[in-house]
Amino acid sequence: MDYKNILKIILAHFIDAFNRFLLLVTLVLFLVSFFFKNFFLDFIPFLFFCFFLFRLFSKNKVQRTKENATYLKVKNRILHPFSKKRKSKDSIYKKCHACGTILKLPLPKRIGILHAKCPSCGNRVTLLSFKKQKKEKVKVEVIKKKS
Repeated sequence: MDYKNILKIILAHFIDAFNRFLLLVTLVLFLVSFFFKNFFLDFIPFLFFCFFLFRLFSKNKVQRTKENATYLKVKNRILHPFSKKRKSKDSIYKKCHACGTILKLPLPKRIGILHAKCPSCGNRVTLLSFKKQKKEKVKVEVIKKKS
């Protein structure tokens, strides 16, 4: 076996998300320590790399799996506010110009201009549609009322 196959096996089976994070932090800290000479900046990447190697060659896979699960929970909790939430593809969100209420309207099924009535103020909300189908009645749902 050559070193490329061994490296593929190691990357596929032994490196989890937490180890990838440790390796990335090690590389970033190494680059920072390359530009700013300081004992601590030279020592910290070494510690991260030692921890990476410890996790890589550890035989206690149950504990390493728990550590990885904890890391993924923390990562998801931190990154959750920044994740893009996709709006449902069966509805459109439109703001009423009169009262500022956000309305959830179904996707129009016919081509042309559709009108809906705001439940809060009774104002007429206009929708443009490019799909072709038969006439429909628009059901409006209030998402957020402006106070």
